[in-house]
Amino acid sequence: MAKLGWRVRSLAWVLAHAPGSSISQMTAEQMVRAQQRLAANGRFATGVVGSLAKGVVTDNRTIRRDDHDLAIRVYQPVGLAAGGPVIVHFHGGGWTLGALDQSDWLCSQVSLGVGAVVVSVDYRLAPTYRFPLAVVDSVDAVRWVAHHADTLGVDARRIGVMGDSAGGNLATVVCQILRDTGGPAVAHQALMYPATDLRTPAEFDAAHPARTDFPILPSASMLSFATTTWGRTATPTTRWPRRSWPRTCPGCRRPSCRSPSMTRCATTASAMRAPCRPRARRSG
Repeated sequence: MAKLGWRVRSLAWVLAHAPGSSISQMTAEQMVRAQQRLAANGRFATGVVGSLAKGVVTDNRTIRRDDHDLAIRVYQPVGLAAGGPVIVHFHGGGWTLGALDQSDWLCSQVSLGVGAVVVSVDYRLAPTYRFPLAVVDSVDAVRWVAHHADTLGVDARRIGVMGDSAGGNLATVVCQILRDTGGPAVAHQALMYPATDLRTPAEFDAAHPARTDFPILPSASMLSFATTTWGRTATPTTRWPRRSWPRTCPGCRRPSCRSPSMTRCATTASAMRAPCRPRARRSG
């Protein structure tokens, strides 16, 4: 197995030894305080994941919604010509942690390497804002980008999405929702270790105990992220059966799909701000 980089090893050591640093040991109030510390201490994030790439400028903006404001950060290489692609990014953090600063290195490198405008989304976090509000914010952000393509200097026909971990989950869900609710069309999707299956490592490979836990994201933390986001009670051996998810959309009472991860029709029609579309039944 390849040796972990020093930044990852350092983060794993901090999370393993700092009192109260494990998400599985935090109360809801402690999680909120951790969110505030991360948002206020950008130097910690850049020290672990890296800083803004040279030659890229940022612009912090706010998307005005009826009931809240959604913060975004726009990355653009100096001298970029108008009319290029735009990529909407969703950060990781188990839908519970994370802030815009932690994605500076990634978003700026992608912006520079691809020659694209990158828009990073500061979606709302659990436990204060539980599922499906992170999905609502993510969909709203992509639609805002499409509607403001001229202002951003991008081509609305070349919208991409990307995300890491929980953000990869959101990038997956966003594409499915936009596909089923009339767009805008997404031209490219980049998923980095996306959280699209909520089984624990032990459930993947129970025959090899040494592989059932990992640095930074042990099983207890993954379960805590899930219970914090969805408000469910779980144990290390809990499975998330398909039958536990809604069979009908609470907004319009039409049939919806059932999924063990946070995908498509687990989001209500009211949250999507558009009626869901029942899946076609195959005959025969």
